[in-house]
Amino acid sequence: MSDELVGKVIVITGGGSGLGRATGLLAAQRGASLVLGDVNNSGLDESADAILSAGGNVKTVVTDVR
Repeated sequence: MSDELVGKVIVITGGGSGLGRATGLLAAQRGASLVLGDVNNSGLDESADAILSAGGNVKTVVTDVR
């Protein structure tokens, strides 16, 4: 794990799938803590599980930014 983002908190909208999930995983691997937002609660749970399994720190928020 690279530690270039240790101590940083990153907020990602659309974190329940696709690019948002991939970005979250990458940021967590680099040491960031994450807040993921999405309208898809089950997708958020899947993203959070993947990040937690990889040793990351994540909070989720069901949200609609429209």
